[in-house]
Amino acid sequence: MIGYHTKRRCHSIHDQNPWLEEVDPPALWMHPDDAAARGIANGDMIEVFNDRGTVRIPAKVTRRIMRGVTCMSQGGWYTPDKNGVDTRGSINVLTGVRPTPLAKATRSIRISSRFGSLLSKFNSALFLRKNKTEGGTLLC
Repeated sequence: MIGYHTKRRCHSIHDQNPWLEEVDPPALWMHPDDAAARGIANGDMIEVFNDRGTVRIPAKVTRRIMRGVTCMSQGGWYTPDKNGVDTRGSINVLTGVRPTPLAKATRSIRISSRFGSLLSKFNSALFLRKNKTEGGTLLC
């Protein structure tokens, strides 16, 4: 999973602007092949989770992202439901604060590269489920 700067806000400013919500609502982008393998359609509510937290967010199924990669925009305000599940796409719920040795910055969720073994102890697997009855499939 990667995080990106969205056109709708500057970091977290304007996250609650209803006009900009129409332009670019929170969503987890994923490739159609990855979505089909998990039985996910565009607009389905899904949960992305790991040992740090859970985000409930609509799926945006699009060819504008590579297979095997997902992304969410950064800057979403943490808006938990009664169980502590984020409902606005706050990517920070899934990341940690301990810097990685490679980037010397906040760690990403999981990196699949030649540095994978070096970073594996700093990263956490990310899982996805369509509803609470599923155990979840490895996302990245």
